[in-house]
Amino acid sequence: MSLKATIKTIHKMRKTILTVILSMSVILCFAQDAKEQIVTALQGQQEELTKAFKDKDYRKGERLCRPMINMADTSKALSQWHKSAIKNNAYYNMACIYSLNGQKECAINAFKNAVELGYSNYKHALADPDLKNIHGEEIFRKMIRSLEEKYDYLSILKKSGKYKGDEKTSELPAFTYLAQDDPRLVNLRNTLNLDSIAGNGDEISQIKNLCLWVHNTMRHDGGSMNPEGKNALALLEVCREENRGVNCRMLATALNECYLAMGFKSRFVTCMPQDKNDQDCHVVNIVWSRTLGKWIMADPSFYAFFTDKKGNLLGIDEARAMLVEGKVVRLNPEANWNGKKRDEAYHLDYMSKNFYWFSCPVASTYDCETGGMAEDGYVILAPGDFKPWSNDYLTRNPDYFWARPE
Repeated sequence: MSLKATIKTIHKMRKTILTVILSMSVILCFAQDAKEQIVTALQGQQEELTKAFKDKDYRKGERLCRPMINMADTSKALSQWHKSAIKNNAYYNMACIYSLNGQKECAINAFKNAVELGYSNYKHALADPDLKNIHGEEIFRKMIRSLEEKYDYLSILKKSGKYKGDEKTSELPAFTYLAQDDPRLVNLRNTLNLDSIAGNGDEISQIKNLCLWVHNTMRHDGGSMNPEGKNALALLEVCREENRGVNCRMLATALNECYLAMGFKSRFVTCMPQDKNDQDCHVVNIVWSRTLGKWIMADPSFYAFFTDKKGNLLGIDEARAMLVEGKVVRLNPEANWNGKKRDEAYHLDYMSKNFYWFSCPVASTYDCETGGMAEDGYVILAPGDFKPWSNDYLTRNPDYFWARPE
């Protein structure tokens, strides 16, 4: 998953620059000195900006926003995404300043700049009292409608089209799962003492304990580069030696191998958005529960599980179908991002975006992607007539994709 997913919009958009800063201080992988200089400078400007809003000193607030934009434009240490994130938040703050100061035209232009740089939270903009003076302006409403069409992820998901359960799949490969007595899995189990981590409780508690251990042991870092070795032991080692985190794909890879080593049938699944220009996706695990007779979604990035309103654990297929049907889906209250509580509404919206189509390796094995792509290829599950941007095995039959493991 990318850093975009970590930046949660909070009550006042002028505060989100600080959220970007704090995310960078944990996540960015450029030179330490450059990182510290940028973080320190932006934090100082953010503190002054917050005070300017509190004092209603809008002229000073405008002056403080411009250096943030200039810093993003000139920095060689920031990625293009971080530059856009800092600038669109700065322009949003300027729109608030101009609106509060009665400068409607300036406010609309600043908001337009924010949108062009990737601002997407139309719900917040409509509810933000700082923008009250331009809420009734037709050009503002037009921009909001355009954002809604592009970023109302649940609405987009509901329009995705139906799967084709009668589609023939005889020519598609069967999913396979590495046996727990494979020497590499035996070594993993013994080296990490996975029996102790899983505990002596029932199956569900073991599934959760293993997910929680991976979540707590390896920090999630959506902006990190993938290391050369992509197996659980190699990932743990690089996190310890370099004091770094790994992205959602690496976390799901590690958890998948731990599940396999403990005798659970599991896969890691890439959850993809409809928009091919959206570079953010999310990778989670599905693990087969013999007790429940179904797949359960386990997300080690956030220690996240979905349930229905009665608390019954859900698989990806169930959660997606319930969202499409407008039924209640709950996020476990323990879900968090590196110790920070995960907001349920935000997470459901995020996963609605990434539940559009799915990709999964044919073979669930050890060291699946070290050296490149999975050796046996991938299977894609897509809805309706949607055409994924991939040349892998394609199916529109959910019964095949979510088949009970042999």
